[in-house]
Amino acid sequence: MRCITNVAYLVVLHGRHGKEFRPQSGLRQGDPLSPYLFPICAEDFSRLIALARRKGRLVETRVGRGIVSVSHLFFTDDNVLFGEASIEGANNMKNVIKEYEKVFGQLVNFDKSLIYFSGNVDLDTQEISNNPEKYLRLPTMCFVKLLNNWSLHFLSVEGKEVFLKSILQAIPIYTVQYFKLPISFCRELEKIMCKFWWRNSKTNKGIHWCKWSDMCIPKANGGLGFKDLKKFNMPLLAKQGWKIITQPHCLFTRALTLRLPGVVFRVLDNSSKREPVGELEKGKQLTYGMIFGYRDLEVEEYNVRT
Repeated sequence: MRCITNVAYLVVLHGRHGKEFRPQSGLRQGDPLSPYLFPICAEDFSRLIALARRKGRLVETRVGRGIVSVSHLFFTDDNVLFGEASIEGANNMKNVIKEYEKVFGQLVNFDKSLIYFSGNVDLDTQEISNNPEKYLRLPTMCFVKLLNNWSLHFLSVEGKEVFLKSILQAIPIYTVQYFKLPISFCRELEKIMCKFWWRNSKTNKGIHWCKWSDMCIPKANGGLGFKDLKKFNMPLLAKQGWKIITQPHCLFTRALTLRLPGVVFRVLDNSSKREPVGELEKGKQLTYGMIFGYRDLEVEEYNVRT
């Protein structure tokens, strides 16, 4: 941590080097060492968790029959911690977090933190919260809040097109790569965008002169080139399918294989498609089954560029 606590800067003004000074907040944003700051802290946080596991204070989560065990997952500034659903387990987890905060000075925002329980946990132990603004971590109401911005009422047709394509349709990009969105959910979002497109600045209403599906046709074929969320969702899920095929030993593939032991894949001799042998339980929101459920669909239908 010496490279962070001993950092110093100087300002070059009119070709002259100013006096050196030391910032009080550590590294500045954009510093070459800044991208390495989180891995440095995350490594020590991981060691604290491992130490607590060895002392029996934390219990890791086991997948399937215990072949794969997970205690924590880190992704940039988002952390997923697994533990025992008990008061003692929660207190031990909180003590580890407090120890990390004391050492590194970073604070956890518990207002933005969530707790998920497995189906085996008694309802009396859980604190059930219902947030209608989010589905699969996708903020549905943020669409409405963005569209209710007064400045958007005065956009031209070209401005509306740019806003819909660059902002609204870009919000669920990350989500649609990992989850199959229900058709009703996709249609609700498309309804919001369609209403925004046809409304005028005076009455906030307007006549819908054509269907949203016609507006999703490519511009070269007479449409406007908007995305059909349902069709856009399917090809992006193929990334997870490719990961399952090419990385059979990664944690993601091993966990899903243990959870769905009856699903195997057969590679066709003259085709790159993988077909599942066996049936998946309906309603499971697992990428493993969703991706290969679309094996009969043509790539051209989704305007996928290769």
